Amino acid sequence: MSTIVHTFQQEAFVAGLSWSVLRTDGDEQTPHQDNKKIRRQAALLTASSYCQQIANQAVYLGLYSSSLLHKRQSYKKLYSLALAFLAAFEPLQQKTLNAILLMPLDQDEARKVLIVIEAGQVVHDKVERLADAQQIIEKYRLQVGMNFHIFSHDGQLAQSKSVTWLDLQQHCQKFSQLKPLPKNKWVISAVVVALFLAAFGIFYFQIIWQTQKKQAALIEQNQINNHTPRYLQLLEKNLSKVAWTHTQLEQLFNTLGQESSYLNGWALSKIDCDFALHECLYQYERVGGETQNLVQWAQLHQKNYSVLASRQDQLVLVEKMNNSSDALQLFVNQLPNQTTANIEINSVFQRLLNAQLQVSTGQAMVWPYQDVDLAKVDAAAKVLQTPVEIKMPWALRQSALELLPQYIALRQLILQVSHDSHNSQQLILTLKGHHYVQAHL
Repeated sequence: MSTIVHTFQQEAFVAGLSWSVLRTDGDEQTPHQDNKKIRRQAALLTASSYCQQIANQAVYLGLYSSSLLHKRQSYKKLYSLALAFLAAFEPLQQKTLNAILLMPLDQDEARKVLIVIEAGQVVHDKVERLADAQQIIEKYRLQVGMNFHIFSHDGQLAQSKSVTWLDLQQHCQKFSQLKPLPKNKWVISAVVVALFLAAFGIFYFQIIWQTQKKQAALIEQNQINNHTPRYLQLLEKNLSKVAWTHTQLEQLFNTLGQESSYLNGWALSKIDCDFALHECLYQYERVGGETQNLVQWAQLHQKNYSVLASRQDQLVLVEKMNNSSDALQLFVNQLPNQTTANIEINSVFQRLLNAQLQVSTGQAMVWPYQDVDLAKVDAAAKVLQTPVEIKMPWALRQSALELLPQYIALRQLILQVSHDSHNSQQLILTLKGHHYVQAHL
């Protein structure tokens, strides 16, 4: 059951919507068919209104089922809290966003509203007990290779940014507003057509219809039992622009190497570049400087001041990266199998470890896994994705990069800058990404 979680004026935020796939990019579905599916799903849940979200090559349907305590006519407008939270980010960032929102529930201190956005899609939209919410947040935090932006009302969660209900109200747009269920405009026409067909003979109609129904059911059953073609299409699309090329990384190394360590009383402490977000975040610590001086410098150098990410003695600047079409493209038939890849990767990682670099890997899993039933995909067609993280001194960046095979795709670069009392600095580089291999041995 959906819940009114916060009211303002004669409007309100709701959470606990029931989310499901309405259609994917590959579906040739008309608006009439969309409306029919919305009405059918709403009838099953006794829902009264809905909203839609486009993410990961699919359209998702969110259904609102009001309780006896909350009548829709009490409010002029209802907004999905999850979609309003998503709208707070830039359009390009929304497509690959990983973010968590934890907000208090009006008149109920024991429970919290928890929203989780993963890869731009709403994957959790519920009211939870505080202890359960904290466990769920920790689960997402521990995912290797996934960096979640965390926001909470009081900013007390570790590594979270503070956000208020007023901040979220600024993003109540048509995109996040719930709409009444679509009406069935074809009922009268369908009756007329049915009577017309009946005039030509019920028996003849039944023969044709039954035959077509059996054929359609057979085709649908074949599609249900075999998701391999759909999986291969998703795989090819996701591998077409998977990460930076080595050339792009070398150019990025050169650019970051020219950054100044001190600017107008501020010391550079961290640079975080993300392939998916097409941006670099520059974090500076105050060493006597004024905020306005650094902000003015940023404006002259095509960098934007991030109010949300900054603190009193810590400023964050954002620089958009060129959205190059020359991203790393991998081809399924060129990926090594598990056995061959394990031999090569273990050899490379051992050489890195011998050079005192830190290397860690996560759990391998079949990828992509969204919008497809992996149990119905041919095992020989599956590809494994394994998180990889390499940590090293900045001076060894080029040597390490030259050792990595092409099927290790690097998607995030983090440069930590530490300063000591003698004005010397230590640069530690962390490269994050995944390696891709064919699942069969």
